[in-house]
Amino acid sequence: MKNIMLISNGDKSKRQDANNIKMESFYAPCIKALGKENYNIFAGINADIEDIKDCDGIHYFNQNVYRSIFALKDNWKAYKNINAIIKKYNIDVIHCNSPIGGLLGRICGRKNKVKTVIYTAHGFHFYKGNSAIKNLIFKKIEKHLARYTNAIIVMNNEDYENAKKFKLKNGGKVYKINGIGVDSKEIGNIKVDIKKKKQELGVRDDEFVIVSSGDLKKGKNYSLAIDVVLTLKNINYKYLICGNGPEYDVLKNKIEKNGRSDAIRLLGFRSDMKEILKVADLFLFTSLREGLPRSLMEAMSAGLPCVVSNVRGNNDLIRNKLGGFCCNNVNDYKKAIEHIYNNKDIKNRMSKYNKDVIRQYDIKVVTDQMKQIYVKEGIIESKKTLL
Repeated sequence: MKNIMLISNGDKSKRQDANNIKMESFYAPCIKALGKENYNIFAGINADIEDIKDCDGIHYFNQNVYRSIFALKDNWKAYKNINAIIKKYNIDVIHCNSPIGGLLGRICGRKNKVKTVIYTAHGFHFYKGNSAIKNLIFKKIEKHLARYTNAIIVMNNEDYENAKKFKLKNGGKVYKINGIGVDSKEIGNIKVDIKKKKQELGVRDDEFVIVSSGDLKKGKNYSLAIDVVLTLKNINYKYLICGNGPEYDVLKNKIEKNGRSDAIRLLGFRSDMKEILKVADLFLFTSLREGLPRSLMEAMSAGLPCVVSNVRGNNDLIRNKLGGFCCNNVNDYKKAIEHIYNNKDIKNRMSKYNKDVIRQYDIKVVTDQMKQIYVKEGIIESKKTLL
């Protein structure tokens, strides 16, 4: 059997417990597509593990890869850890995900002459709306690293058009897939006692429930989301923000300063997010940049009309005026929310539309797409060509 290494990056605050390992969501379609009978899978996680820990047929190791390119000490340790695993276990294929994971994975792959290196970009760090200087720097980095890459996988149209301009190793290819996949059927069919759940969340029956989810960091732009709901003077709403992160205290202070702690609530991390989506009326998502956001896909699976920022990833998923609205400023968001609130038929139509569209992004579809790529790249064999 051959050996494949999976690499990603994550938040330092979310280091895993070495005694209770959970598979990274980025890896799910890769592992399902590979099949454990075809490869020994070495999956990088951020946890205090010495060498390898086996769990459910997967060999986990401490990759020590985080989100910041400036975390020099962590990145040096990650570089050494990844190189050590490649050498010790004779890795044949590297499939790296996300910016820092992609950077380190491709550098280590080149150093150790790994035959096949695949990179999945969950949103390039250069994009429309970013500063020209940052775009120039990040595009040059990605263009350079592409030369060490046999295949690049992207998740939205903007990244796809950009990646096609790169020169890849040995004339490599660029592929586009439908994200990391969601279990749209499970989310759509989940049963919730709406009345009981609303009571638990402190929501009254007559309140219009707006919900957002994701890490509380600047890139998610929750400050703007709060500005938006503060303009809703003619709607009896409850706005639920689900997630943790460095912006928690900033957002809490803003809510309290405006005297709206009764209507705008920070719920922190929620293990019952799918149930919360079922009691909501609308999903609000004001992020500054995205790849192809899973939280938005989950909201669509729950049948929520979605009011989102008009950025890549969001506008790949939400068809304007069909599944929701893509907005550019506070007034756009305000009008969109009021329009959905005042038109039940439109809300119901958007709900049905999103449920239909999201089937294309189900984990089964994404797994098949990943399997097709692995077949085309000669990583796995198939009697039936899937592409």
